[in-house]
Amino acid sequence: MSLFTALNSTPHDALLEAEEHSRELQVEESFRVFQSALFHLKAKRFDDAEAKFEQLFNIEVLKPDHWGLYRYSSPTLDLLRYLAYRNRGVFYYQYVREHAEELDKDDIVDYILKVVENLLQALQHSDGDAAVTGLLLQVFRGFKSKRLQRWILEYELTKQPEEMLLLGRGRALLPDTRGLVEEYRRVLRDVRSEPVTEFAARVLTLVKTDSLEVQPLPPVLDKIEQLKDEDDAMMKQLAEYEVNLEELSWECIAESFRSLVPKYKYTNFFSKAPDPYSEAGDPIECIKFVHNDKPIEQEVMEQLSVQNEREPFAATQAATEAPTLEKEGSENGGRTESKRDSELPSDSQRPAQRSSKRFKERSTETNEAELLRPHQDFAALFYSCTGILEVRLEIELSHLNPEAIPSTYPAYMPMLDFYECLNSWTSKHTEFLNQSETKGTSKNKGKGEDSFQLTSLLRSSMFTEENRPTISLTELPYKEVAEFISTVNSNRLHFHAVRLLLLQVLLTVRPDGSCLITDTFWSPILYDTIESFVLSLESNIYDLVYSQSEKYKGLGLSFCEVLMNSLGGIYTEIHAKKISGGKYGELEAQKNKLEKKIDRWVLLLDQLVFEGKLKFRYLWSKFCYLQCISDVTDDRIIHSLDYITHELRNSSMDIDISYANYEHTPRLNMETVQSQLSKIKMMRKFTMVNQMDVDRNDSSNEDQIEALSRVLVGTSLLDTPEDRSMSEFVNQAPFLLKIKLWRIVLHHYLAVKDQSNFQICYFKVLHVLYERLCSKEYSDQSQLQRQQTLLSTLSLMRSFTSLFIELLSGANEWVINDTSQASEYFKLLIDVFILLYPLTYFETLSQKSATTVSFFKKAAKSSVILKDMFVDISCLLVLYFTGACTQKEVVNGVEVATEFIHALHLLIGGFTFCDAANGNFLNLAEHFFCSVEGSSSFIPLKQILLCKYRLSLGGDANSFEDHGAKPQVLEMHNAVRLAKYLIRFEYQNKNPYLISTNRSNLKQVIENVIDVIGKIPYAENHILARNVYYFEQYLEAPVTAKIIQEALQGCISIELTKPRDNLQEIVDLGLYYISGVQLLNLYKVRKKTLQARPSELDSIIETLKADILYKTNRFETWFLLGKCYSYVVEDDLIWTSDRLVVASKKATTASIQRKAILCYLMALNLCQLSVDDPSLSEAQKMENAFIKREIYEVLALELLNAYFKPMEGLPFQRDIAPALVLTETGELVEPKNSPQPSISSANIYRATLLVFTNADEMYKDSQDALQNWLNPHYIANLRFKHEREDFITDGFDIIIRACNLAMKASTSNDNIIEPHYSLVIKCYKSVKHGWLRPEDALKHLLNDNSFLAQEANFYSHNPENSVQDFYRKIITLLRRLLALDKRKWHHRPTYRIARILFDDFNDVDGAIQEMGVLMALKSVNKNLVNIWKPEYERPGKHFVYTYQYVMFYLKLLSHKNDYISLGHAARKMRRFGSGMVNGSLATDKAVEMFINGARAALGINEKEHAELLLPTLNYQAFNRYSDELIASFNKENYSYEVLESLAISYQLKKGSSGIAFDGVCLSIYFKYLYLPWVEEHEAAEATQSMVKFVEINKNVNPTENETASPQPAAEPQKSTTKQVSSRKRVSKKDAFDKISQIVDKIT
Repeated sequence: MSLFTALNSTPHDALLEAEEHSRELQVEESFRVFQSALFHLKAKRFDDAEAKFEQLFNIEVLKPDHWGLYRYSSPTLDLLRYLAYRNRGVFYYQYVREHAEELDKDDIVDYILKVVENLLQALQHSDGDAAVTGLLLQVFRGFKSKRLQRWILEYELTKQPEEMLLLGRGRALLPDTRGLVEEYRRVLRDVRSEPVTEFAARVLTLVKTDSLEVQPLPPVLDKIEQLKDEDDAMMKQLAEYEVNLEELSWECIAESFRSLVPKYKYTNFFSKAPDPYSEAGDPIECIKFVHNDKPIEQEVMEQLSVQNEREPFAATQAATEAPTLEKEGSENGGRTESKRDSELPSDSQRPAQRSSKRFKERSTETNEAELLRPHQDFAALFYSCTGILEVRLEIELSHLNPEAIPSTYPAYMPMLDFYECLNSWTSKHTEFLNQSETKGTSKNKGKGEDSFQLTSLLRSSMFTEENRPTISLTELPYKEVAEFISTVNSNRLHFHAVRLLLLQVLLTVRPDGSCLITDTFWSPILYDTIESFVLSLESNIYDLVYSQSEKYKGLGLSFCEVLMNSLGGIYTEIHAKKISGGKYGELEAQKNKLEKKIDRWVLLLDQLVFEGKLKFRYLWSKFCYLQCISDVTDDRIIHSLDYITHELRNSSMDIDISYANYEHTPRLNMETVQSQLSKIKMMRKFTMVNQMDVDRNDSSNEDQIEALSRVLVGTSLLDTPEDRSMSEFVNQAPFLLKIKLWRIVLHHYLAVKDQSNFQICYFKVLHVLYERLCSKEYSDQSQLQRQQTLLSTLSLMRSFTSLFIELLSGANEWVINDTSQASEYFKLLIDVFILLYPLTYFETLSQKSATTVSFFKKAAKSSVILKDMFVDISCLLVLYFTGACTQKEVVNGVEVATEFIHALHLLIGGFTFCDAANGNFLNLAEHFFCSVEGSSSFIPLKQILLCKYRLSLGGDANSFEDHGAKPQVLEMHNAVRLAKYLIRFEYQNKNPYLISTNRSNLKQVIENVIDVIGKIPYAENHILARNVYYFEQYLEAPVTAKIIQEALQGCISIELTKPRDNLQEIVDLGLYYISGVQLLNLYKVRKKTLQARPSELDSIIETLKADILYKTNRFETWFLLGKCYSYVVEDDLIWTSDRLVVASKKATTASIQRKAILCYLMALNLCQLSVDDPSLSEAQKMENAFIKREIYEVLALELLNAYFKPMEGLPFQRDIAPALVLTETGELVEPKNSPQPSISSANIYRATLLVFTNADEMYKDSQDALQNWLNPHYIANLRFKHEREDFITDGFDIIIRACNLAMKASTSNDNIIEPHYSLVIKCYKSVKHGWLRPEDALKHLLNDNSFLAQEANFYSHNPENSVQDFYRKIITLLRRLLALDKRKWHHRPTYRIARILFDDFNDVDGAIQEMGVLMALKSVNKNLVNIWKPEYERPGKHFVYTYQYVMFYLKLLSHKNDYISLGHAARKMRRFGSGMVNGSLATDKAVEMFINGARAALGINEKEHAELLLPTLNYQAFNRYSDELIASFNKENYSYEVLESLAISYQLKKGSSGIAFDGVCLSIYFKYLYLPWVEEHEAAEATQSMVKFVEINKNVNPTENETASPQPAAEPQKSTTKQVSSRKRVSKKDAFDKISQIVDKIT
């Protein structure tokens, strides 16, 4: 094949050519498929035709891209596409004509639309023929689309422009063209309302009128035309929205009507699209109200007929039988708070499951006594407490049914009303309860806020007396509601029309002159809905009023009033935001937009003439608007009020407009106007004073507050004219204005924390409010008025009480400074408490009665308000009860108060709201109980802690109740106070260290307290930082003889200072000390079960360190700190020997051990100082003596561990400070200074012995029945090591005493072996050194025969017998000790037996056999020495013993020349290096012994058999012979010694990076394996004949041969040396590779 490529040809061109060719083939294939489709279509085989069309349009050239475009275009392709789409459209048309009877109308329409789609697609590729345009024209006629008909006609007429010349000659046109022109004329006539184009005008002027008969449509298209007519008729029908009404009321209509449109945030009403209807998905063309799935008219008529037939009934009965439940939430999403808080019923308000009457009665009888028990228990204690203070109650709390309240009781009527409110609570009651609520809290008020409150009174809606309620809208007859519904349903009104009609009914003036929005009381949902309608339609209604002012001026005035009320709400919220420091920029924007709207309305309404009530409504609304936007100093306000007053006086009408629904618009009557006028004048006076004396603004405000306080309290000190003027103003002011003034005064005293004046004012206003409820004026009101008065008064009581609680609980003090009037105040609080008591009793009644719904479940939000008030009043009741007890000096007043608080807690906790009012009651109870000394408050406190913190102090869980309180976070001041109480209660002056029981209850609390306190910032307190420095300086000091002496004398001192911060008291009380005791006890328990971790000690050390740094001078803390360090050292030394092998790690451990010794010395020092403390009781002195003895013991033991192995006195070493030395040459050098001992060995010995002796002697002065055997045991050991021969005088008596004490301390399962072993060994050593005769030693051993249990003759010794008989008896006793070891942990007797056998009997085999028990030479265990640490073995001594045993065992094996066992030992010791001290020395010794033994036993010479042999070997021959040797290797052909030596040496070489084992391993391989194999096969290998073992003995120099020149490959070799020198050398690695394979077969 030729590789020629033309210069003008590229691969891309080839690809294009191939693609073009492929496209041509596709076109051919398309035409073939198209012809086949036409063939099937002509034969009316529609399924086959459809398949072919589907195949046709799947061909690539007919498929457009995602955008509907085609990649390639050509005349052929355009024609193909036109024909394909055209004929597929025809196919669909023919199919639907043939199957029109079988298809439903939807399928017919779908197919016709496919026809249109394909035909229109065909027109995009080529000009359509007459058949296409004719078919499209018929289809468009069927769809009755004139525009499409006109388009297709114009398309057909303009398709050939040359035919335009023939338009003037009618006879020259073909009939088809004439038909098109006539059709075009007809279409233009039908669409004559549209402008005619220039072309159409020319056609109409040129063509002669020639009426042609209209051809009828085919049946299929005629059916389409019919369907089109049906659709048009259907579209003309209005879409009816059915609105379901739950009841027939304006509220329900408004609520359901508002739900038709999307919910709107309040801010959206000020946007460009304020109407939420604009956001609706579908238009609401027609609204129809329905109720219970039947027309509303029928329902209305039925209810009206029933209403006319029966008598009117009381509102209470209606409320009881069908209460309207509160609904939570607000539609006003743009504001921070809803203007009218409402509530939703909880899930528990669902109808209860029906049960039989018999079951209900039986359940009620059974549970009634149990239900009333909480009230009976509380009442009994309550009466007992009030009786102590000689307060007589006129009512029985245990049975407080409404019918049981005495009619003579002062609060009889308000209590009945309270019960009625609870029973029939509705959203109306919620409105009453929230009427007096104010936004913001006192905590957010700054200085000077009181004066601002004075001026802000003008913007309050609570001006008038009582704000007397008017008739409720729901109480009006149903007639108007029915008429409205009938009008809407009969006229089929649009959404806008219904909304406008509703606004007209509710906002316009009625024929009798009344207006529903101003003269009736609405529910919050109704007013909120109307307000949203007003904000949505404000612009449209403005245009309506502007155009038809006389007709709609009442509606416009109502709109303006609603807008002004909304503006007042925004002003109020802005004020609240300013007080709380919140952001109010959005509210400012809303205010500005709303003011612009109102200004436009005011200008419009100013042009209208109002008469009658409308006139006064307009004047009053302008005044309210002016009041919002102006300051109190604005004269327009006074002028406006004067004008209104003048008009009211001159009016013949009695003007009294309630404005019940306007929260920020006051009632309009003469009394209101005059009150407002006088109030403004007074406020102007205050404001003018502020403006004239700006420099004394604060003082003048305070003077005004003080004057106002004197006036309100009613003091007679009204000397100045200003005071008298203010008094007149206050006396004439309405009640709620006085309440506002009271609030200002109380806020002021709260801000300055003046408890005395606040107390006077609080109880004065509380008395006024209570007397208001008990007055005749209250009883004379209607029930609805009484309920409003009651709930608003309770709300005021709650508000003032919460302020008082805030003042009393400041800094968590809960203290009443002035208790001189506590008894009188307590009586008033009792009256208020009884007034509120139905809140809890009603819940009990609701549980008794199946028809009564729980108030707490029915009205969740409102119940929270009343719960808070009940709890706050309970707190004051407790405080003033304790104050009254103090005032009257009641005996056991604290105990009675404790019971009273606990009873109150059980009462309110039983109803699950003891944590109400931000947990005030729980805070007070906790504060009081923690301040009580004694155990009376412990049980109540446990219940408080369970509720407040979910903190359980143990005990029987069933004895405490779960009140469902939300847990609070434990704060520091509470935590500290709680810890103080519990520490005093739990320990009661006992030392926590000596209490054996684990106070787990206190442990949890202590941990929580410490967690709350957190890590103490020592660096932030200069005293603590100083203490840290001196503390660390002491712990870094060396242990000297002086410091030990000073500790024993109590003369050590550290310059610590008490920081005296907020933690000093609790630390002095023992918080951190107790925590350290508990944590250390827990660590000990975990340590016994091997679960403790050393890291746990870090937190304990930090805890104890905190106690020391606060200078508590508690010697127990130093003692425990020393124990922590001892545990750290013990953990370092017990588990691995790394801390003993690595010098740096051992130095760290020694430093910690030195700290432990210093801590013990300081503990001993402080303990010595406390001995002479006269303030200590005898019990405390005994406790201190007990701890002092333990300090002696641990100090002595720590000194012992530090001095002897494995630490070997390292903690007593100190580094010499670096110094520069001048040498002889004049250079300054820093000499290497080795650490020097800080105390001599003799002093360590004397100190240790002295401390042990002191500890042992202290047992004589104590009453302990069991002494510590370790003290005499260690005393004896120390003396024996130091005194040696002198020890025998009295030393054995000490050992015998230790043995006797150990026997008493032993148990049947665990015998203490150590002192008995010590006795046996000391007797043995004394005899061996000649210090003691065998018979004398046996006498000492006889003293311990109760444990050794030998025959009497065993201890007899004939002087003629040899000493070895005595040694045999020693071995017998040692075996006896091993037998008594139940746990099999002791190993020293076994070692000593082996030692005696070897040293005294020269029995190497016996010694090896004994040591074999301790050694695991050939086991799979990696440890060579298999021993356990006995309980009383000193830390780290285990690794010393291991090293001792290993070295002795190696010595035994060396004496026996057992080099194989030495090799196994060396191999294991490489893996067991961390199990002993000096592991590397022991390993090197074992290796040395093995190598020497192998050399001697196997007669190998490493130089001869390895170093000199390797260079002489032929590489290829070595590999071949070695492979043959490995392949035919058989262990039976070699001795055990050779194979084991080879395996051991290779394994040692593999585990070592050195070359110590190379020679031995290679020598064994070549001498005993390789060379004998070569000698056996050298006869067959001539090339290797000159490599003889004997030639090596001739001192052949391989260097010379290696330097010889290589011979040519074809030249015969002339000498062996030349042959060797020319090949590759055999390396050690090559040899070891072969050896490894041999070793694998051996092992």
